[in-house]
Amino acid sequence: MNVTSTPAYASIDRGPAKLSETVRALLDATDPESYLSEEKGRYGTFLNDLFGAVEGAFQDRDPDALFDVHRALYQLYEVQVGKPRPGAGHNQYHPLIIRIRNEIEEAWERSELARVNIVPADVPTDPAGFLNFLREISQQHRLAGHPFFQYVARDAEMQEIVEFFLNEGPIALRFCDLIVLSMVGADEDVLAELAENFWDEVGNGNFKKRHTQLYRRLLNYVGRDLPNRDEVMTDCLDRLDWRGYAGYNLYFYLAVHRRNYFRSVGCLGVAEMMDPAQYEQIVEGCHRVGLTDDFQLGYYVDHATLDKEHGDGWFDHVMAPLVKKHPEVAYDLAVGAIMRMNTGADYYDGLLENLPEIAGTGEREQRRAA
Repeated sequence: MNVTSTPAYASIDRGPAKLSETVRALLDATDPESYLSEEKGRYGTFLNDLFGAVEGAFQDRDPDALFDVHRALYQLYEVQVGKPRPGAGHNQYHPLIIRIRNEIEEAWERSELARVNIVPADVPTDPAGFLNFLREISQQHRLAGHPFFQYVARDAEMQEIVEFFLNEGPIALRFCDLIVLSMVGADEDVLAELAENFWDEVGNGNFKKRHTQLYRRLLNYVGRDLPNRDEVMTDCLDRLDWRGYAGYNLYFYLAVHRRNYFRSVGCLGVAEMMDPAQYEQIVEGCHRVGLTDDFQLGYYVDHATLDKEHGDGWFDHVMAPLVKKHPEVAYDLAVGAIMRMNTGADYYDGLLENLPEIAGTGEREQRRAA
């Protein structure tokens, strides 16, 4: 961006609070509209702030606006799927809250669909043809073989790997919820595979093998003893840039809307398929820096094996049956998969760019030259 130009988002008087801060206050308010009109006197200006923030994020691609809007959207999803607390959720379906979410989501969806770059006619509607199509585009996508994972395997320092673990926290702690949401109302032809995936997430009934517990054990292994789930979530969220929030938000944007159900299945399925090869490189990097106890690394070691099975399972026993029964959903399955690959690649771009500085290890080029 030319330094002499001013993005639309920066030119808007947003008042004393950023959008995400105001959204948080609205969610907690006794009555959101009264909070703005009576206590703050800025109901009308808030809507202008909202429109300006959304424009700055998804048209101007201003990083500050993207962070602010995606953090607000994260808070809006938490009121839908977050941990139940006394008194929480009373504004879940308040018209103003729904309007804010709709304004953000509609603009974001337009932005993401513009990057998908396929039309329905491109996507085969027979199961075998569809699966071959999806495997081919996933192999060709820049997320496959993303240089971040090669960097972790070969170059990253211990603290960078630890910071990566912490960036992964929000989705590591909430992935089971996504599987549960995929099971609500699911077709009987696919329910068995979804249930098996869920059972693995909860450790096949063994608390110590629950994937959330494996993740907390991993943090303890690297000296980040954050045993309380809320504490882990807060610590991890504080590390995300806008690309981290966008990757997280995509999962829940697709999962909480019934109209996005098939996109959500595509998103989850391609994640299960592509993750194992990446996890293998993460484990390689851990071993290189001295993290050699595979029991303590169980979160990644186990996923590297289990997700190979789940990836095939989602393709063969979830997506293929859905396409066979409803050929018209092939396009939405593919769209969800590509959306996840795009936001995932963005997220790893950000980590590759920022991790050395976040971890306090200095410039990557200086280390390599030393």
